[in-house]
Amino acid sequence: MFSGYVRLLKSNPISVNLGSAFVIATTGDLIAQQVEHDSLPPPPHPPASPPAPHSPDLHRTLEMVSWSIFGLTPINMLQQGFVAERLWPVWSPASVAAKVLLCVVVAPVNNSVFFGFKEGYTALRDHLLFEAPAPTLSSWSASASREIEGKLWDTVLMSWQGWTGVNFVNFYFVPNHGRHLFTSFFAVGWMSYLSYKGHAKLRDQVPPYATFWGASCTTRPSTSERLALPSRANGSSHEDSPAELS
Repeated sequence: MFSGYVRLLKSNPISVNLGSAFVIATTGDLIAQQVEHDSLPPPPHPPASPPAPHSPDLHRTLEMVSWSIFGLTPINMLQQGFVAERLWPVWSPASVAAKVLLCVVVAPVNNSVFFGFKEGYTALRDHLLFEAPAPTLSSWSASASREIEGKLWDTVLMSWQGWTGVNFVNFYFVPNHGRHLFTSFFAVGWMSYLSYKGHAKLRDQVPPYATFWGASCTTRPSTSERLALPSRANGSSHEDSPAELS
């Protein structure tokens, strides 16, 4: 099975990478949603009937799949498959250290792109599917800047803690034809973390759905839930519109 996978990867690298991206993002996001659901505190007044089974937010899953296919996978293929292998084509301890250092250096850039992509995708999706206000460059820039300012440092630290060791083992011990499969196992966990972090509310914000969702909740409601919420008493402000929320 492994040899067949390697042959397929060599003959159709783009198709295999994109297929893996779809599976990894879907699995990682569904795991994150299930963990978030299981960690919610019980309601103060238990309902008379048993609660309905957890239903994942497929809009959120599609968002993470889109990032994985159109963002993360092309970035990784460019950085590792094109840049790193051409700068340091011969294996040596020094080349391994250089490749690991490259991953460390580009982590802030890659994760900034993720938050910007997520905010733009969410605003455009809500406008096209849910009649939210049309996103503008200024609204996207402001929303992405808030996300990056509030979440980037924690995300980069987690990336360094998790991926530095994985990349060292991958570049030092794993042959070229097995590296994609090796990192795929860890990518599921990373995608779960990105899904959680990307959909967590900022600590310094009190969104309009806070009382609806519960003060101790760390993640935002699903797309359908937050779009169904009523506007504030004096009308919705610009920052409360679905184009600004994710």
